[in-house]
Amino acid sequence: MKRQFIINSILTVFFFSVSYQSVGQATSMMDEKEKQKANVRIIPIADASMIPAGAKIIKSNKEIDSSRFVEKRNEIEVIDERVQPHRIANVHIDPSIYGKHTEFIQSFITNYFNNHYNKLTRIKSQHRSHFSFIENVLRRHNLPTELKALAVIESAMNFEALSSVGARGPWQFMPETGRLLGLRVDERVDERIDFYKSTKAAAKYLEQLNRMFNNDWLLAVAGYNWGPGNITRVLNQTKGNSYWDIKDKLPRETRNHVMAFIATSLFLDKDSRALALGRYPFGTKAPSPNFGTLASAYDDNPVIENGVITFKEGQPKIAPAELDNIAILKVKGTYHLDVISDQLQFDINTLRRWNPKFDTEILTAEAPIYLRIPVDKLETFILKKTKITKESRAYLDRKGLQ
Repeated sequence: MKRQFIINSILTVFFFSVSYQSVGQATSMMDEKEKQKANVRIIPIADASMIPAGAKIIKSNKEIDSSRFVEKRNEIEVIDERVQPHRIANVHIDPSIYGKHTEFIQSFITNYFNNHYNKLTRIKSQHRSHFSFIENVLRRHNLPTELKALAVIESAMNFEALSSVGARGPWQFMPETGRLLGLRVDERVDERIDFYKSTKAAAKYLEQLNRMFNNDWLLAVAGYNWGPGNITRVLNQTKGNSYWDIKDKLPRETRNHVMAFIATSLFLDKDSRALALGRYPFGTKAPSPNFGTLASAYDDNPVIENGVITFKEGQPKIAPAELDNIAILKVKGTYHLDVISDQLQFDINTLRRWNPKFDTEILTAEAPIYLRIPVDKLETFILKKTKITKESRAYLDRKGLQ
């Protein structure tokens, strides 16, 4: 009886131990599932080639589009269990320059980075030597190095890429265009897929487009996609002067093509000037300055006797020969002459001579005060106004003057 009791006790302890372990394992598995569930995120992916390896497809409804880097209306939903990469956002676009286009530009670039971050990162990493070669060719032709982004949005750097309409190679030349640029395209040889020869041909073609559109590269990129003749026709119809003037008259694919070029260039190089490679939108202009006599800008004119100019204390020191070259603006807000000098690339000593009390008066002024700058720097000042005020705030913060 005692022996049986001992056996039963041992079995009880054994089964209790097994049950406890099972419960522990089950709890651990549940915790792991909860952790996995927390990492699961359903994301829409427009480009099927961007679906992560092993991802679970929830819904798929593909739509053919010749643009390889443009988000489609019909999307593919997948469960992505990877750790999400850092997303580039908050692209600042100066509203004083781009006006009604500001929100569109900022939204497109931010969404583009979010949607194509992984693929662009992979291309940038795998093709560093190819990008270096493209940049060298572009420099030899005195072309902006930002244009290397065209090869990315045209072919995703797939040198043998072939579109549904017959465009081929990294720069997606049509057969006739390739031949006109000196490439051999026949049944035996197709030099459009030769990265080195086609890149040199692309530089020649971009030079031609640049001449056609008077150094407006955004129009040139639009012409690269839709054809220069079509772009010229729309410019004539709308009396436009820049890409932004005709943007709404262009096919959706061409609009996306130009914006994808800007966004891709910004991704490849954070200091890219792609957005500024085109003319500003129609209607972007500086306000009329006060070209009246300088007497309206300060209390007393300098006294000139026997060829000697005498200035009162605190009065702007402006030689008569300088009068016609000075624009007088009324400004209010946060400004500092050191920042204005830096942004306008103009001599700080001259600015201080023309505006002796400006830095102190602007800090406490309740009404606008006068600012004197060179006439030929007026448009630059207006276009950079937002940046000047932002940099001035930072400057004053650093100096403890706010």
